[in-house]
Amino acid sequence: MAKKRKGKGKAAQLLSPENYIRKKARTLPIRECLINSSWEDSQMANIYVVRNHVNGNVTVGLFLVDLLCLGIKDTFFLFNTPPSIFLEELRKA
Repeated sequence: MAKKRKGKGKAAQLLSPENYIRKKARTLPIRECLINSSWEDSQMANIYVVRNHVNGNVTVGLFLVDLLCLGIKDTFFLFNTPPSIFLEELRKA
């Protein structure tokens, strides 16, 4: 799917969520970084990096980190999601 830019005459390609995260998410301002309260006892950390979009939504990177052995064990993301949905997901964790 292509989207035309005004005044440029060229088509800009829309990025998939995965490609947007790979190429552009680091340019979004960081809203907050969170870690689970039991990370020291369990030696497993759930780290959330929350970034703001201009439209008020957030993109969240979740990193599951084994502090004893493996390092980063798994990653997940929420892309361009309303903050209320992120908070709901956070409460479930």
